[in-house]
Amino acid sequence: MKFSETNMMRYIQRLADKDLSLTNSMIPLGSCTMKLNSAICMIPVTWDGFANLHPFVPLDQAQGYTQLIDEIEDNLVAITQYDAISSQPHSGATGEYAGLMAIKKYHESRGDTERDICLVPTSAHGTNPATAQICGMKIVPIHCDEKGNILLEEVEEKAKQYADKLSCIMITYPSTHGVFEADVKKICDTIHHYGGQVYMDGANMNA
Repeated sequence: MKFSETNMMRYIQRLADKDLSLTNSMIPLGSCTMKLNSAICMIPVTWDGFANLHPFVPLDQAQGYTQLIDEIEDNLVAITQYDAISSQPHSGATGEYAGLMAIKKYHESRGDTERDICLVPTSAHGTNPATAQICGMKIVPIHCDEKGNILLEEVEEKAKQYADKLSCIMITYPSTHGVFEADVKKICDTIHHYGGQVYMDGANMNA
């Protein structure tokens, strides 16, 4: 059977139409829907300097790329006041994994090897519990009120209950409900008070 280019394109389009995307539906994922770049912003990645650079090119032949990454990291450090920024995680899931492993290593460096409880609000991304599980943590869910806000009193209750084993809380900000947590500072203070750390998933600088 022979296929024309037109038939092939129609076939590919039919396959694409089976997917749920922002071209045919709303995806209510809070922060994730805030980091979509306009199509024109994607044009630079088609330039030769980006598109045709071999992933295993010697470092001395990729000085421009290296400078670009270094400058972005330096700018983010200046803006956020963090000690350091890593551009290595290339997706939300790998970012979660890197963040939780950093928290895990932080506790281990202090001799707190028993801290394995991860509080995960029900408003967090669905990958959060899976990531915590992969990192060897035990998940304790935190519920939200009818407006989608994390229940502050439940954070306090669970943090106190697991004080000696509390590793962290994972907050999606804005949440999957699209909510900027009004009490996020109080939540962070509570977790820190009981020796835990805060992993925050923010899609952009609004967070």
